[in-house]
Amino acid sequence: MRENTSNTFNTLVETTAYRQAIINSRPNTLTAKILGASGVEPRVVQVLGGSCASAGINIPCQVVGNGFDVGSPFGAYGTYNSLGNPSGGGLDGIADLQFVQASNPNNFKGNQYFSRVDYDVTRKDKIAVSLFIVPSSAFTSDTSAQARPMADINSKRLSYALGLIYTRTISSRMINEARFNITRWGFDMKQNRIQMPISVCRASRSKASLAIVSGSVFPEVRNTPGVIAERQLDFHDIVTRTFGNQVMKFGAEYRKDENSNGEIGAARPLYSMAGLWNLANGTPIFEQITADANGKPSANNTKFHTGELAFFVQDDWKFRPNLTFNLGLRWSYYSPITADQGVLGNLIPDANGGLAGGGGQRSLQLKHSPTRT
Repeated sequence: MRENTSNTFNTLVETTAYRQAIINSRPNTLTAKILGASGVEPRVVQVLGGSCASAGINIPCQVVGNGFDVGSPFGAYGTYNSLGNPSGGGLDGIADLQFVQASNPNNFKGNQYFSRVDYDVTRKDKIAVSLFIVPSSAFTSDTSAQARPMADINSKRLSYALGLIYTRTISSRMINEARFNITRWGFDMKQNRIQMPISVCRASRSKASLAIVSGSVFPEVRNTPGVIAERQLDFHDIVTRTFGNQVMKFGAEYRKDENSNGEIGAARPLYSMAGLWNLANGTPIFEQITADANGKPSANNTKFHTGELAFFVQDDWKFRPNLTFNLGLRWSYYSPITADQGVLGNLIPDANGGLAGGGGQRSLQLKHSPTRT
């Protein structure tokens, strides 16, 4: 399956003159590094021009050529520019913004492959192997970042299910079947070559005050980039025995789940700037980052494990040609959720079972009574 799309949308973007002015006046700053990075230019199809009002600009503005002059740099880097002064250092006759038509290309490619091999080892022993593979790749541009190449994401993913079956014919009335399955889903976006380094923050804007961009660099999301690996291992063995018009089945099953979701994106900072000139000065009004109890950026890459052990018996009794009785019994044990690094928080009630004197406790396992059914 392959799908390619490229839609257009109208938006305000900063001009090359604005980017160059900030790079020259604020060299070696984070803002200058973002504005001077490869891929910062939006995917502009055409410049639409128009008036300040038609472009949705509601702060002091004047048309300059096919762009809009909305001010000039204010003060030094690190100086906050008040919302009451949206023009910064004042109109200077240089176009800072343009109203343009931009494009956001996206494409997706995915396939499914299935194969099965059966082999008769002996007259009584048979082996079968089945494999289901689903590779996919997606290229996504970010409309909220004016489809800047620096915000593009290339994501390659691979899911598969592998099954191994061994069947032993013990007698004309008894068969044993053992099966092992492994299922995996996940992706590693560190290997998918995002345009910008993971460590570079995302700068976003406030629409009302016309900051530089809706977003620069790829979005600040927990799983962007993500290193996701979710696996399930399953083994079961079933013995089937016939007794006249009855079929008895005895079996056992063991299953283990592992979830390793490295949310690297959570450790990247997000800054929101009020206006073009606060972006130029590196003075945000909002900051966001995921950190541990000591304030250190955290990727939240804890591995969690759960499992199940079960035994069962089943009796199918064909009492009459048109009447069958089914009777079964199953015992299951579900292990508690376990974390590799002891970061699970457990609520410990007080002596009366209340919250007033309770507290939290970190441990490897989620505290609860093991579940049996």
